[in-house]
Amino acid sequence: MDRIVENLKNLNICILTSYGHNGIDWAHSLLDNHKEILIMPAFSFFRSIETIKRRNKKISFKKKNCSKDIAKAFGDLFFLDPRHQTQRRNFIKDAKEKKLFENYLYDWLILSKEKNIFKNLFLGIHYSYAKLYDVDLQIKKILVHQEHVSWHSEKYEKIFNPQFIFMMRDPRASIAGSILRMQKHNNDQIFSNQFDHVLLNWKSADQFVKNRISLTNKIYIAKNENLHKNLKYEMQKLSKWLNINFSETLLNQTFNGKEWFGESAYLQDQNQEKDLKKYPKTNFYNPEEVTKRWKKVLDKKKTLMIEVIFNNIFYFFNYKFEYKHSFKDIVKAYLYFFTNFNYQKKYFLSKFLIIPRNILRRLLIILNPKVGKKMTNFL
Repeated sequence: MDRIVENLKNLNICILTSYGHNGIDWAHSLLDNHKEILIMPAFSFFRSIETIKRRNKKISFKKKNCSKDIAKAFGDLFFLDPRHQTQRRNFIKDAKEKKLFENYLYDWLILSKEKNIFKNLFLGIHYSYAKLYDVDLQIKKILVHQEHVSWHSEKYEKIFNPQFIFMMRDPRASIAGSILRMQKHNNDQIFSNQFDHVLLNWKSADQFVKNRISLTNKIYIAKNENLHKNLKYEMQKLSKWLNINFSETLLNQTFNGKEWFGESAYLQDQNQEKDLKKYPKTNFYNPEEVTKRWKKVLDKKKTLMIEVIFNNIFYFFNYKFEYKHSFKDIVKAYLYFFTNFNYQKKYFLSKFLIIPRNILRRLLIILNPKVGKKMTNFL
């Protein structure tokens, strides 16, 4: 085990994350089958910890005597949770593999001398995956991990000092996809907390990248549009940045080495977790087709709202505005932003307090995403 541990600990780490609904699973699938990359199907480490904490109140990640419970909790999550049954997330196929994974993780947690509990668990999960699939860690140069949301980026930075790949896309196309996904999943409704999480993801990524954009060896922006325009050229650039050899595998969509057809809010049914059964039409991602799709989802009010709220992102990444932004338009956009998307299933507060609650929450997210994230847990 010592040699495997050293090989794993010596790998550079890169976090694949995103501003929003920007093709992060697609990017993941392109990196999946490269022989120099260790990459698991997506499970979002810190989000997984939050899920386990909610479901297992007695588990303490700080105590060694909880190691068996922690290993079982992750085994249950990866094998039993419906969200981990899709191809892009599933890697434990049966009860036997589940037990093996849990044993490997338990052994790691008991024997490892790593003092940081989160780093130890993160490496332990990847060690267990490598053992389960008999991965040769000696030929790996980098560990890439997908964290679907951006607001955990500072935690990764503090613990691992990793590189970051941020997926970027025209905010209108991205948020239109998010809105459509919410509407399909929620019988045409957009819940206030879901909308605010979309906002939080964009604003958290924007703040994190903006403060580090000069660190070109640490931050890589992968624009969805550029990847679709010239995939080979873009993946050659990315492989050079990751310090790995370019391989034709970087042009193919796979998860755990098996062909993956993708996912799209426009092509999936009410169950938005399902993967596609065949590839979209060849022109599906042409810029003209993408624009047509988001324009069918976003009316003028929503489009103007997105352009105003994410004004600096449009300028920085050279996305063209659909509308001119007079002072009157800006006021209208913010008024729409603060007073819409207020639906929720249960009203723990009076309905009359929901709009002021949402105004405060969104204001905090815009002004300081870090504080806004904390407040979304309470408001």
